[in-house]
Amino acid sequence: MVETAGLEVKGPLSGRFAEVLTPEALEFLGELHRRSALAGRDAWTLRACRALDADLRTPLPLVASAVGLGVSAFRARFRAATGLSPRTWRIRRRIGRAQDLLADRRLSLATVAERLGYPDVPTFAKQFRSVVGASPGAWRRYAD
Repeated sequence: MVETAGLEVKGPLSGRFAEVLTPEALEFLGELHRRSALAGRDAWTLRACRALDADLRTPLPLVASAVGLGVSAFRARFRAATGLSPRTWRIRRRIGRAQDLLADRRLSLATVAERLGYPDVPTFAKQFRSVVGASPGAWRRYAD
């Protein structure tokens, strides 16, 4: 958390800081954040990350074939390039998107879970807690 002119900033686009920015500025900052997460990656790694990111529910064999590899080769090359397994990458991305969605209080936990492809709220909440260290509800309250 950083204090900026009396405004709390808990993440790149969260807290009261985000309320004073225009939608265009938020979109621009979001794009910069996404690009920085992939900065310095080779072309194959960028394609692989984008393929995994396009739809977090796409089965791994389809993602692997989209970048011209079998599943085992894809896993090995992805881990070598990113330091993460494709599963861990996806979990982190899903939870990051969950945090973005949870900022919208109009969305129920069930809606957030459904949009991210979780079968139910308890499964979503369990994974969220394991990554973030707090339940989605507690995180939502804290993020305000």
